Amino acid sequence: MTDKYSALPLINLNEHSGFQSYELAGHTNENSPAIKVMTDFKHVAPVTIDEDVRIDDALDKMRVYGVRLLLVIDNDKEVMGIISAKDIQSEKPVKISQEARISRADIRVNMIMSPRSEMKVLNMANVANAQVGDIIRTLKQYGRQHLLVVDSDVTNSRQKVRGLFSTTQISKQLGKDLLVI
Repeated sequence: MTDKYSALPLINLNEHSGFQSYELAGHTNENSPAIKVMTDFKHVAPVTIDEDVRIDDALDKMRVYGVRLLLVIDNDKEVMGIISAKDIQSEKPVKISQEARISRADIRVNMIMSPRSEMKVLNMANVANAQVGDIIRTLKQYGRQHLLVVDSDVTNSRQKVRGLFSTTQISKQLGKDLLVI
């Protein structure tokens, strides 16, 4: 580290110290702009994993980063699909292990991920004008815990994954469990 940085002074924590409550620019509710509850990859790096990694290593990575979904990428950093903790902890690995006659330890992410070809995503152009309630309705209607959001380039039809909606994150921001809404 260079000398251009200085250590900041430390102070004692006073007796009867409270804490700042979690707020995101005011209270979030179903009428708030949807963008307030989206994990925006312009501001937060997505957690990714290579498609040939073992599923138990993928689950470990989720635990380390505190997420329940990873973007699956190839060597060119193209999104190949997604994998969730639910996928890894479901019957999928058992079924693959039995059908392919391999041990669970040999099952790779690309064997149980949701491939790009089967994924439905939201367009950022629609999200920009939506409210949190619209996202909740969409998640519930399609029975999803996560939804990716893409930016679309109209000149060449290419998409870039821009963000993610998660029922867990929305629940935290609304202060209520989406499973019972």
